[in-house]
Amino acid sequence: MKISASVPDDLWESARDFLDADSTSGVVQEALRRVLADRTGGPSYAEVPAGDPALDDSLEDLRDRLIDEARELFQRGYRKGVELIHKLDWQQLQWVAEQGVVRAAEAVGQAVRDLERGDLDRVSVIRPALLIEYLGRYADMTGSTEWAPSTVEIEGMDRAFQDVWKRVRGTGATGAHLSKQQRNALQRRGGAS
Repeated sequence: MKISASVPDDLWESARDFLDADSTSGVVQEALRRVLADRTGGPSYAEVPAGDPALDDSLEDLRDRLIDEARELFQRGYRKGVELIHKLDWQQLQWVAEQGVVRAAEAVGQAVRDLERGDLDRVSVIRPALLIEYLGRYADMTGSTEWAPSTVEIEGMDRAFQDVWKRVRGTGATGAHLSKQQRNALQRRGGAS
């Protein structure tokens, strides 16, 4: 089937990046698969109660509360990401931005384990203690750190790394997708505008 559609550029770019698809058909097909997967499946008895205004209101309140909580966690992670970036040099920023904070933390942890075993071929790009401070047990492979940021905080940190990386490289991020508060925070902390 061939269709024609009009999609705002920023929405299209966000969807393409989120779905990790290069072609137009790939983006549309993956989006449709995900929509259908969310709406179908499950046993025949698994029907959501319909026509219950009190339940609908309760679900709406719950959704709003959880969105607010997730937004707060994401923004906390974003701020922590910017704070961590201030402690890194160019090579370290590039290294983390290219692989994401969790993979970077795992790589640092693996390098530490290798060094402890005498394998000096792997050297950590970033001081392990610095990543443990920001990523808790994601970076501490010894199991001695119990604390870990939430997944949403990690997403915020990753977004901060991507935003700063793109701004520094001049590869697209203009700050238009950032809130005024986020742009001001980056500028106050020395980020490019």
